Amino acid sequence: MTAALRLLSAGPGATIQDGGRHGYLRYGVTGAGPMDPFAHAVANRALGNPANAAAIEVSLGGIEVTAEGASVAVAVAGGEFAIALDGQALPPATVVLVEPGAKLKLRAGQAGSWCYLAVTGGLDVPKALGSASTHMRSSLGGLGGRALAAGDRIAIAANADDGVETGLIVAPMLDRPAETIRVILGPQAD
Repeated sequence: MTAALRLLSAGPGATIQDGGRHGYLRYGVTGAGPMDPFAHAVANRALGNPANAAAIEVSLGGIEVTAEGASVAVAVAGGEFAIALDGQALPPATVVLVEPGAKLKLRAGQAGSWCYLAVTGGLDVPKALGSASTHMRSSLGGLGGRALAAGDRIAIAANADDGVETGLIVAPMLDRPAETIRVILGPQAD
């Protein structure tokens, strides 16, 4: 059996995203991709993956995963989510080894709306128009173009957890000051 992640629970908005699907807007297909491209890239680079490799985008609803087939090295980066491995609290930007049967839980925390769970070797999901990014409106990418759900199994492309350094991801640029954000409604405000 190849290494995989099994979703034990998934809140709304949990999807698979890579660097995005670009160049198809003239055909009505928007770019998709991560809501926080920087945090997405940090999670991937912490494992030695390309910055635009497919990762799980987690919204405020959170997720809970376990490893199957083999232990899996994962990196989590983004908002200050509450992260726990088998009940033990972890820092909000971290690399951990998830053993088969261990439960990694990500829940909304003190700040931020999005975080990213990347795996060493990347996620093995089919690409649509050159990207694995989920775009639910057009049912493209990810797992059948839909949000992730409890019971989903996501294969790992090339699991290589040997030599991965676990621990805190040192990325001061993830610490963003709480500032007022001004919004101007556009033509798609509905």
